[in-house]
Amino acid sequence: MTFTWSQTVALCVINYLGDPDLVIYLLNIVKSSRRDYVEDEARLFHLSLRTCKEERWERLNILCQKEEFSKMNSLVPITCKLPFDDRMWAKSECLLKIIQYFQLGFMKKENLGTQDHIEQTLQEKVHVINRAYLINSSNLRFMGPYTLRDIRLAYSDFIVRINNDNINEDMPYLFTRVVGGLDCFDILN
Repeated sequence: MTFTWSQTVALCVINYLGDPDLVIYLLNIVKSSRRDYVEDEARLFHLSLRTCKEERWERLNILCQKEEFSKMNSLVPITCKLPFDDRMWAKSECLLKIIQYFQLGFMKKENLGTQDHIEQTLQEKVHVINRAYLINSSNLRFMGPYTLRDIRLAYSDFIVRINNDNINEDMPYLFTRVVGGLDCFDILN
């Protein structure tokens, strides 16, 4: 069970004060102070995100002068305004590449009633991509003979055909169906 901040404070303070009315009175006073504190913290955080390129260069120069090269983030462009480290930047780049697979028409499933291939819901697409990108034994069975490279190639072919206005039944797409209670993955044309 998860408690809200107010409930947690009330449960802690009731042991010391013993009077529920007094606890409620104190909570009403403390809530506004906490809200102000949280808003100030949030404001400072969001202001810290808005650093200009000159500030970043200056911080980089200071680190160079101090010879603290390990604190530099070599992957993050100097123009990035978000406080990313190298690991966060790499994850962000990967996510931005994965998002493109959610394009309408690229991920389909079998309509159990008619056997037609229909567009997957957003939740189903997320499930398929998560299974494809997580590496463990059950996901390797899910992918079958295909790799992430195969998905990238199918998507690039999909985009080429869309850009050439060559939209027809031969468009490559990711296809999933349930066979014997297990998800099966395929790349179809």
